[in-house]
Order: sequence, then structure tokens, then C-alpha cells
Amino acid sequence: MNYKLPSAICVVFAHFSCQSAESELLLAYHSQYISEARLVSNEAFRWLNLTSQIDKNYSLEISYGNSKETDEFSASAYYQTELNQFNLYAGLSHFQFFKDNENDNELIIGVEYQATDLFVPFIEAVYSLEANAWFIESGFNNQLLNLELLSLNTYVIASYDNGYADENYQGYNSSRIGAVMTYQMMDSLSVIFQYEKNWIGTHLKQADLTNQDWFGLSLGYQF
Repeated sequence: MNYKLPSAICVVFAHFSCQSAESELLLAYHSQYISEARLVSNEAFRWLNLTSQIDKNYSLEISYGNSKETDEFSASAYYQTELNQFNLYAGLSHFQFFKDNENDNELIIGVEYQATDLFVPFIEAVYSLEANAWFIESGFNNQLLNLELLSLNTYVIASYDNGYADENYQGYNSSRIGAVMTYQMMDSLSVIFQYEKNWIGTHLKQADLTNQDWFGLSLGYQF
């Protein structure tokens, strides 16, 4: 089983929450759990996520999510550095799926080009040690609105599967677009609303999977 914290929620944690805080605790509700274009859970999925910035370059993240069907725990460590207008990062994650009695370890590498907040292209590759395979995503983040208390961000992502989600397949996986609105209720408390639409590749349609969309609501506490 090669599920992982969906990049859409990582987008919230990494890009759209309070960046000045050393730590952040998020409680999130998702109408569905979709990972690598697969419907992991058709029921509401609840996430609890803690991120902590150790210093300028190192951060830690712990996350747990569950529904009646499945659950997922992950612990990750990241290193990031800036080179001119590029943000380079790498990480190591451990995943535990208690209800399915399975686990995985993954390596993550990525780069963002941050010349402007209006258009931030990126590419990220995840290598699963269990599957011995890669999953690659590329796209861009776009900050449409940045007021004192309210921000609106959008993203467009396309993904490529190299045996990660499907061990017998190499090629285009899916595309998705999403929007994230953040309202800073007070200095340390924010509310985040997210919507995402997925379009899957032909080989997934042949496996009786369909295009999906989902929404999420999160409460973030920065400290």
C-alpha cells in the first residue's frame, strides 16, 4: 500500500499557513481522502497535523488521519535551503497504516522557483522504498489575494506514476486544480477552506476509477 499524506493537504501545511510561527497544529476535515488519484476513503477523513520549524533549514512533521475504512500515521523530517530564487528541499518520511497492518518509508526531493508569489512553479519526486518506485508531481502555486487577515491561493498539479501507485504502470497519473482560502481569526488562530478537483488518466478509468473532487476545512493554531 503506497498511500501518503495527499500533496493537497501538504500544500496547506507548507505554503498557505502562518510561516512566521515556529510550530503549527492543524485539525483538518476532508470530505474524502484521495491519494495518487485513488479513492482511499469514500467517507469523511479527519487529520491532525503538527509541524515544527527547528531552525532556518530543518523542520519536523507528525500527522495522523483516519476514517471508518482506514487510517494513516506519518512522521517526517525535512531539510530546505535557498539558492538565489530557488527553494530546494529534501525529506524522509515513515508511514504506518495500523488498520491495514502495513508501512512504508519514503524519500522526498523537490524544488520551487520563488521569483514572485503570483506564480511559483515546482517539481517534487517521492521514492517509495517499499514499492521501489517513484511518483513525480509538477505544477505551480498562485497567490491571488493577500490581505492582512485573508488570503486566497490556487494550485495546478500534474502527476506521473513510475510504478508507485500501480506497480504495472509507468506514465501520466492525474491532474488537479485547487483553491485554498485562509482567514486569520487572531494572531495565533486561522481557519482554512480548501477545494480540489481531480482528473484521472486513461489507465485509471480502465480500472473503474473516476474523476473526483473534495473539500476540506481546517483549524490552525500557531505557536
